[in-house]
Amino acid sequence: MQFNTALAFICCGTGYLFVCRGKVIVTRIAGSIGMMIGLLTLFEYVSGFDIGIDGLLFDQTPDPNRMAPNTAICFTLSGASLLLVRAKHDKAIYYVFRALLCSAVLCLSLASIIGYLANIQTAYGWGNLTRMAMHTASGFVILGAGGLELAYQASRQNQQGYTMRWVPWIAAFSIGVLALTMWQALQAEHHGLALSEGAVSIYSVLSWTLLIGGLLLAGLMQLTLSRSAEAQVRAAEHLITERQLQEVIRELQTQKYALDQHSIVAITDAHGVITVVNDKFCEISGYSREELIGQTHRIINSGTHPKAFFVDLWKAITSGQSWQGEICNRAKDGTLYWVATTIVPFTDASGKIKQYASIRTDVTAHKTAEAKILSINNELVQKNAEMEQFAYTVSHDLKSPTVTIRGYTGYLQQDVAQQRYDRVERFTEAIIRATEKMRITIDDLLELSRIGRVTHDMAPIRLVELIQLVVSELKPQIDEIGAAISVSDEMPDIYGDHVRVEQVVQNLLSNALKYAYDEAQTLRINITAESDGKMVRLEVRDNGPGVPGEFAEKVFGLFERLQGGTDGTGIGLAIVRRIAELHGGRAWVTAAPGGGAAFNITLPGIQSSEASSQPVPVGVHAE
Repeated sequence: MQFNTALAFICCGTGYLFVCRGKVIVTRIAGSIGMMIGLLTLFEYVSGFDIGIDGLLFDQTPDPNRMAPNTAICFTLSGASLLLVRAKHDKAIYYVFRALLCSAVLCLSLASIIGYLANIQTAYGWGNLTRMAMHTASGFVILGAGGLELAYQASRQNQQGYTMRWVPWIAAFSIGVLALTMWQALQAEHHGLALSEGAVSIYSVLSWTLLIGGLLLAGLMQLTLSRSAEAQVRAAEHLITERQLQEVIRELQTQKYALDQHSIVAITDAHGVITVVNDKFCEISGYSREELIGQTHRIINSGTHPKAFFVDLWKAITSGQSWQGEICNRAKDGTLYWVATTIVPFTDASGKIKQYASIRTDVTAHKTAEAKILSINNELVQKNAEMEQFAYTVSHDLKSPTVTIRGYTGYLQQDVAQQRYDRVERFTEAIIRATEKMRITIDDLLELSRIGRVTHDMAPIRLVELIQLVVSELKPQIDEIGAAISVSDEMPDIYGDHVRVEQVVQNLLSNALKYAYDEAQTLRINITAESDGKMVRLEVRDNGPGVPGEFAEKVFGLFERLQGGTDGTGIGLAIVRRIAELHGGRAWVTAAPGGGAAFNITLPGIQSSEASSQPVPVGVHAE
């Protein structure tokens, strides 16, 4: 083996070794040296000019004795394949060219080995030039096969399915090159026999047989391997698709698990019939999955939302738009709960809606807190208004008696100084009346402040018995003005604070006795009550002068009196409204048919006391 040959083998072998380690720069340097040795040797053969490369590093025999031309070609091709090594993610064309170059090296070296085995000198030696040695050919078989394997593995790692498509072409190319090389060698042997023109030898027959058979084999192998490769590609793509699908399914399952841990999920068909619910839906609604599937959302309709609410909702989602909002539903046990809802329509390939998916979050606690804050704000507003009114009262209603007391006290001082005693009794009575008025006003204010602050036990109340008790307590005032009181015999029972409800009835009756009395006619007061299933409406109707519409709200304010000549403090009706609101009801006044006023108040019935302890926040509506 020539020294240049050994050096080139070392460089190319080192290059392939560093390909495995990913050292691209070292690989290219080694490949460049091997390729340069091969190219310079070929230049010497082609030009006939000796540039001294054969003895540059090691002085050999006087005869140039350089490496064989086919050896130089193999080193050139091997070095070029190393120069084509790129970064980790090469383009497919680089792998194909590397495979072609290595295949050519493999074919030239195999042809030389076959030549040695079959004693065909022209297979491993060209003309009278230096011939490729057996061990050199064996080395190139290793280099070519190794380079081909490295190109295949790198392409398979980075290009996947594309690799299987170029491998059959490389195999066909290799067989074709080998067949062509052996044909050329056998033809050279035939011509070396010096036969007569037109004579046929075994070399001639064998050369054409190998060429035609090799080309046919190359074509057949390309066709067979291509089909096999396509099948493998499809199988690999199917496997990749299946793996990707499994990964997507696992990801969706993970996302669904996370969604189910937080949200209430339901899926309905295009008609709103429930087809899928998750555990959260069953948990909050109290219904089992079997009870919900096949039903519509009417099964949890609380009846709180108006019909227009659902008309707008369906109008939005049937047009393909998503809908977001808050809905109040009713659980199986009657409990009301609020959910922040998003409804998304899904369409088929034709654009027709096929189902709806709703994702909800329980916001009952938030709505309860929101209602509580609203209630506190309203109470603060009311308190501020009462404080303003109280300041007015202190400066007017309470100031007036003090002025009276001070004035009459001054008169008494003057009369005593003048020893006049005829007016003392009259002045003293005036002072007592002013003092009593101040006491009553202060007592009413204290009572108003206690409402909501001082609570009593809530319990069922026999409304008829309570009204009869109040009427009996007010009998002296009733008899004094000759009023006629009519109390309905049949009244629904209520649920509330007995002390406060008694106070309401007493204030309403006292108000009628004070303000509705007219000497020209007998005062008639009718007391009735009726229930709507949840609340009981109590009505106290009189035939007095009535309340003008513009004062219907004003009379429930603090210290509001329509008639200035009465003895009232103007606090009684404010107390009535406050107690009604604390019971979840309301108080109002309307004009009674035929004249007079009808004061109404709503209080909880017995049925409402049996309902859920989680009421819908005041002033908010539901699904």
